[in-house]
Amino acid sequence: MRASLKTLFIAFFFSSAVCADDFDDETRRMLELSNTLQPMTQVMDQLLAAQAPLMAQQMYQGMRNEGKDVTQEDVSQLVADFREQMVSQFSVEIVPIVIDEYRKHFTLEEMIALNELISKPAFQAFAAKTPALMQASQQAGQELGQKIGAEVMQRLIALNPKFQ
Repeated sequence: MRASLKTLFIAFFFSSAVCADDFDDETRRMLELSNTLQPMTQVMDQLLAAQAPLMAQQMYQGMRNEGKDVTQEDVSQLVADFREQMVSQFSVEIVPIVIDEYRKHFTLEEMIALNELISKPAFQAFAAKTPALMQASQQAGQELGQKIGAEVMQRLIALNPKFQ
């Protein structure tokens, strides 16, 4: 009895490990086929690019205040290197985190079926165009947000005599 329980436990343990590896492999394949990670990496890069001038200025001032002999160009290069390495490391380290999230919601069988679906040419065309579509939509949303924000603020100022 003990031997059969031990055998059952070992078989379960190793089959779970193999399934986990299969799940990781199928999810990595899905992430590649669906082009899921590129938009996330682009957002990270855009965020860092937007923050770079202020970050460089603040770092330059801080370093100068500490008596360091640096130029603005030195600090700008440091920030550019930071951005490049940050995006590179992010794109690698986000994969296991995303896989763990998919594991919470999908079975291995569902991932296999999903990969069969998204490997079709029509979906591949969609996946290839998704980052550009997301970027254009994000830009349009940002412009709309600025327009609405200005309209709302003007309306609120006009309604309140204190601001006129």
